[in-house]
Amino acid sequence: MSASAERDRRPVLPRRLGAADAAPYRAFRLAALRESPSAFTSSHAEEAGRPLSATLRRLAEAEDGPAALGGCGRCC
Repeated sequence: MSASAERDRRPVLPRRLGAADAAPYRAFRLAALRESPSAFTSSHAEEAGRPLSATLRRLAEAEDGPAALGGCGRCC
């Protein structure tokens, strides 16, 4: 079995995002905003204009709420 096939067989385990995840999370979110703008309430331009510190703040605020699991923390 190839290494990539072996990786595909491992379970996906959810975890909380932390400060070390801020840059990749921001890049992922910006790509999603660009590719599927109607799925979000904010625009790519709005999010791209925010500094990385805003993402760090968002992740820190999410630690105790539903946003830590992917929701916005306000409605889900």
